Amino acid sequence: MEQKVERAVSTKQYVYNQVAQDIITGVYSPDTIITESMLLRKYDVSRVSVREALIELCKDNYLRSIPRTGYMLVTYSLEEAINIIDFRADLEVCNLRRSFPRLTDEKINALGPDFLSGYFHPVGQGTIAEHWTANMNFHLALCSLSGNKYVYEVLSKLLYRNSSYFQYFYENVWDGHYSFEGKHKKIVTAVIERDLEKACDLLRSDINDVKNSLINRLK
Repeated sequence: MEQKVERAVSTKQYVYNQVAQDIITGVYSPDTIITESMLLRKYDVSRVSVREALIELCKDNYLRSIPRTGYMLVTYSLEEAINIIDFRADLEVCNLRRSFPRLTDEKINALGPDFLSGYFHPVGQGTIAEHWTANMNFHLALCSLSGNKYVYEVLSKLLYRNSSYFQYFYENVWDGHYSFEGKHKKIVTAVIERDLEKACDLLRSDINDVKNSLINRLK
């Protein structure tokens, strides 16, 4: 049982956040049965809080309810994955284009050497989950440059909601010899140099690399 801690969020939100994070980091496999009793033991909270968190996790497509059994991760087909990635590419590139006129010197300076430090793991280091989480955080940080909270919320929900799915497919695609570092550095350099077209092309290419890998390995 996890030790009780002071929480700045509601108990329901705490459970939601913890389960979502466990899904993102690969704690639960696609065939894991998650039950109320399991979460009650793990987090030592009320049944009402667990039940409400599970309802919200189902609404956000993290989980699906299996009557009289429990809950399982939502998984997707390869075609759905490709559609998701295409949507992401359009959303992120369009958002980056909108952000360029709003890029102040302060925002540009914030993209210095330390900007990428938390957004990648060197080749051969880190788990699939750690690489994917670092990649998500980079794209969210880049998205935040526009200052459009609605775009950020959509991208955040899209990335986090489908993390379990990408974890599943990354096991077939990722071999430990790839890092997002190089491509992300090129994107940031293009933004710093205010080269809009180059930055957009690199961003779309970075996102589509995942799609191309999925198609080549899983078709």
